[in-house]
Amino acid sequence: MLETLNDWRNVIQWVFTGLVAWIWWSIKTRFTTKEDHLSLEKRVAAAEVALSNLPTLHDHHLLVLQGAETKGHVRRVEETVQRVQTQLDRIEEFLIKGAGR
Repeated sequence: MLETLNDWRNVIQWVFTGLVAWIWWSIKTRFTTKEDHLSLEKRVAAAEVALSNLPTLHDHHLLVLQGAETKGHVRRVEETVQRVQTQLDRIEEFLIKGAGR
């Protein structure tokens, strides 16, 4: 048995070296380096800052309510302007006809 191991020693050594090299390469390609990790960490921190500045659901809800309130105000202003326009039309018609002469 010892003679068989001596005969196959070179082959076993080459296979073992190849296996170790493959494991080493696999580890380097599967896992990130410290620099890659720090770079990714900075990008995530920047994204978190950007997302923290976005409006929340509550802010959006308040915006919708203010929009509805503004729409109501505009509707009332339009009604008032329409009444004023009607009065101006009557005054203009009165003046064109000669002020009752």
